[in-house]
Amino acid sequence: DNIEFFDQIIKELHDFEYDKKWKIQFQYVEIPYLVRYGFSFCFLKNGKEIKFLQRTWNSKYDRERFNLGIYNLDRLAVTQKEIHFEKDKKLFFNSINLSTMNTVEFKGIVIDGLFCEMKIPKHEKKFEWNIDEEMNTELEKVISKIRAIQPEDD
Repeated sequence: DNIEFFDQIIKELHDFEYDKKWKIQFQYVEIPYLVRYGFSFCFLKNGKEIKFLQRTWNSKYDRERFNLGIYNLDRLAVTQKEIHFEKDKKLFFNSINLSTMNTVEFKGIVIDGLFCEMKIPKHEKKFEWNIDEEMNTELEKVISKIRAIQPEDD
């Protein structure tokens, strides 16, 4: 069913593979409710070293494979790669005050939107939102940098 398919995509986008000596600073997942694409981003630290990982769901490939609406939830096309940033972007991410990121209340109705989730383990924070107007300024700055490296659709 479509809900199980959506949930499995989110689960796989969360499932980063990395050496556990690295500590997650934050993890971000984004997928629209119309399920056109999905990606996640993980910022890791090990002492003074930093690393960025990205997982991407190949929605075009899976839509073609599952065109009859019968999904194989054990074999979704999700890939992981390390992202290498220039020094200025590394400095940006390294200087983020994670404790200031949050969502804000939105008064309105969202017909179609995004499933967005940010996890910040160090501050035991996890929040979700559906439209950009629900992000505070600090969160919006980070998400805009992350989205700048994402393809709109596979």
